[in-house]
Amino acid sequence: SAVPEPAGSDPSPEDCAAAAEQRRQLHQAMDTISERDREIIRLRHLQDLSYREIADRMGYQISSVGVILARAERRLRQALGPIL
Repeated sequence: SAVPEPAGSDPSPEDCAAAAEQRRQLHQAMDTISERDREIIRLRHLQDLSYREIADRMGYQISSVGVILARAERRLRQALGPIL
């Protein structure tokens, strides 16, 4: 049988609103970086691909993926600014 969720485990309306605002700000920041940066961040962090898989998918040398990803993440952090 299924294990019941603990009482009070549902997020509050305030928590839901805060999470929605963070998602909105993340999407807004993602829109300010290049398509290449968005794609490499999505592949690594949303699709959980390895550097090898990213290199194959994007046509890069595996040795370049880490550098490109680090720069993309830095640009995203800069775009997010005080949100972090």
